[in-house]
Amino acid sequence: MLSFFRSAPEWVHFIDIRESNICFLLDRPKKAGSKMRVRFPLTLPAPKDKLDVWVTMTACRSSRGDGYIGVAQPNLPPADRLELAETLRKYCLVRAPEQLAEVRQTERTRVSLRVMGRQLPYYRAVALDLTPGGMKLHCQGPLEVGTVMELRIDTDVAKVEEIRVRARVAWTLADPQPQESDIRSCVAGMQFLSPNEGQVRTYLAEVAKRGEGEQVTHRLVTN
Repeated sequence: MLSFFRSAPEWVHFIDIRESNICFLLDRPKKAGSKMRVRFPLTLPAPKDKLDVWVTMTACRSSRGDGYIGVAQPNLPPADRLELAETLRKYCLVRAPEQLAEVRQTERTRVSLRVMGRQLPYYRAVALDLTPGGMKLHCQGPLEVGTVMELRIDTDVAKVEEIRVRARVAWTLADPQPQESDIRSCVAGMQFLSPNEGQVRTYLAEVAKRGEGEQVTHRLVTN
């Protein structure tokens, strides 16, 4: 217990805050679910030069530049979270505009597609959404952030029967494990490293057309 209070805070650089999630840049990757104390540098005219916050990590992935982009929930009551958001927005500077753009939500196509790969748990997963730059997977087992793998996405569009991509695990979030289950599934964000963008865009265009005309499961949604 004493080590919990004695642990030194880790300096991070504020990027953005949305609802109850803080985005920041950090030097080392962190596991989803881990608790840590982060320290934000504050600029004048702030009453102090730094702000320490206890957070619980929800996601972490490699930045396009140096370091890692972390997403975390502050371990604070709702009223204090509002005050924290105001302080960070007022006295913290975004380190680089491209990092803010990097964490902005993008338009995603909600899907339910089978994904196959040798490094996936049980060699398979289900894609929950898809963009030209990546996808979100549901896996029947854990994945390690940073792992690079070759994947095959089986589609339900005649023009694009399958899509082959090379992807990296950007973040993971473990599902709560039922007591009667020995399998702990997880949701993982996959970043495409060498995507076949032509095939992906063709598939997304076909889904968009179908979504406009028929009542089907696939829909373009913006988070």
